[in-house]
Amino acid sequence: MLFRSRGNFFGREGELSWTRQGDDSALVALKELIDQELPGTEILSHRAESEEEGARSRSVSRIVIRNGGDQNWTGVGVDSDIEIAAMKALLDAVNRAWIDKHFAQEPKPFSLSGIAEEEGEGSI
Repeated sequence: MLFRSRGNFFGREGELSWTRQGDDSALVALKELIDQELPGTEILSHRAESEEEGARSRSVSRIVIRNGGDQNWTGVGVDSDIEIAAMKALLDAVNRAWIDKHFAQEPKPFSLSGIAEEEGEGSI
């Protein structure tokens, strides 16, 4: 199986290819490529369904992943090809995990008393 894509993948710009020996799908090849940059990523579930009735309906795939810890991320992919929809869903979930792990800020604690003090009203 040969996986080939063009774009930006973990900072690598341009065309990217990955060869996987065996009978596995392109999704498995993409998952192995992701494991090089984000090791320990597990696919917890994968569901696909059609958007509407008929043979020309697009496939909607949802993939839930975990990358260590107990937080899960869900990705959604839509395409006329069920395999491509699955790969889009995996990339969406991985993007969400990457952003949370590298760019998310810790939420600041919320306090009503802090607001009242700023407004000069004292404590609530």
